[in-house]
Amino acid sequence: MAMKVYWSWGGTVGKPEGMDIADEFVKNGAPAVLVWMERHGIDFTVLLVALGLTLLAALNRP
Repeated sequence: MAMKVYWSWGGTVGKPEGMDIADEFVKNGAPAVLVWMERHGIDFTVLLVALGLTLLAALNRP
């Protein structure tokens, strides 16, 4: 999750040279909302992980 946030904020460590994730999404026909989120520094997989952690925490409450 931390690496995805780092990449969405413009980090380049561990990412191929010159790769723009939002452009890859457009090229592969991803929905416009995913492209918009990526261009604004919001990675959808991070949101899914956060949702999963929230659900896990909610299910563990007595």
